[in-house]
Amino acid sequence: MTGRIPIYLLENHSQALPIWFQHRVHGATLLHLDAHLDVDWIRDECIQRITDAATMDEMLALESDVICGQYRGCYHIGNFIYAAIKLGYVDRIIWVQPDRMFTPSVGSLRLLLSEHIQGIEPDELRSFHLHDERIHGGIEGIELVVCTLNHLPDICEPVLLDIDLDYFVPNEPPWSTWCDPQDTLDRLRDFINGDVLVTFALSINGGFTPPSMRSLGTDIVDSLAKMSGQMVEDLTCEKSIEPAYSWGHFFLNAGNHQRALPYFEKALRTSPDVPGHAFYLGVALTSIERHGHALSYLEAAWRAKPFWVNYGMQYAQTLRHTDQGDEALELMTHVCMENPWSADSWFKLGLAYMQWHDSPKEALINFQKARELAPSNYQTYLWSGKAHRALGDSKKAAKLYADGLEVLGLMQALIA
Repeated sequence: MTGRIPIYLLENHSQALPIWFQHRVHGATLLHLDAHLDVDWIRDECIQRITDAATMDEMLALESDVICGQYRGCYHIGNFIYAAIKLGYVDRIIWVQPDRMFTPSVGSLRLLLSEHIQGIEPDELRSFHLHDERIHGGIEGIELVVCTLNHLPDICEPVLLDIDLDYFVPNEPPWSTWCDPQDTLDRLRDFINGDVLVTFALSINGGFTPPSMRSLGTDIVDSLAKMSGQMVEDLTCEKSIEPAYSWGHFFLNAGNHQRALPYFEKALRTSPDVPGHAFYLGVALTSIERHGHALSYLEAAWRAKPFWVNYGMQYAQTLRHTDQGDEALELMTHVCMENPWSADSWFKLGLAYMQWHDSPKEALINFQKARELAPSNYQTYLWSGKAHRALGDSKKAAKLYADGLEVLGLMQALIA
């Protein structure tokens, strides 16, 4: 990574992965200024497909469509850094959190990682510790440091500077920057020199930055370019995005479901052929318990994308809320069979057999699959124990309760 290279302005943060592929990045330190870590687990088959990509076009084809949904491609805005780890692009991550959200809590980080990386090993969680106002540890064989800009560790080349606009902007009103962007850039001056590969994501389409802050993002990138003498390669796609969708997704992520509703309604009226508009309108409606109204939108989204886990599961849950339990169970089974890697889906199917159909024997089969995929999820043990107890096998129930409590105790000890 030498010579003058452009600064890449991205619409979606996952676009950084193909950029790193294009520049043949390997073994770099990733300086990641973001409100999110973006290391959600990716199943092995998808990692292999990304590894096998030989051209830029092949890599781009594996990115999920953030506008329509996030779960059918091999990587997306929430897990592209996990892919970068598995591909060897980075061997150290320095996650620079906004001052407003950083807390020196090792337990909080362990909980975050256990929720986002399916099958993470307890020894990896144990590795995290606090030192000099930074949290240090390791995941997937690389070093992870979490800190603020005031407490950066020593950094050696090669470096990737990766910035998300949501680092500067809170996800709720008032939408003003929590820090001076120019001051932040001045403190990063050592890494803004024309020889460091820089990616900057607006993250508006995914709903993590309010659309009204788009101009702030472009202004920051212009300042970066002036400091470094680099050109800006603009890979954004503002005109292809329905602004109402971006606002709706933003309010949905912020937990303001009622306020998200009119934006998704407008997005669907404007672009009725986009499944994501119907899906998220249905999600907003179910969040305020308007299940009957949501059903047609969720069905339309699922029929457009019948293999997407979240579309199918959300539709099934809403079917259940409208007294269509048999149809819901059939759909959940279909989703699990099409996505056998999803531990959460198998667990939810087990719950459905237990709670909706009083079928503990069938529930056990699905809980077992969930345990095999995610052995750190103590709930699968406890619910398996409940199923055995319902079948009259108190000995097996007691063993599974004990196993579940052991896992729970381990997790609580790690988080404490």
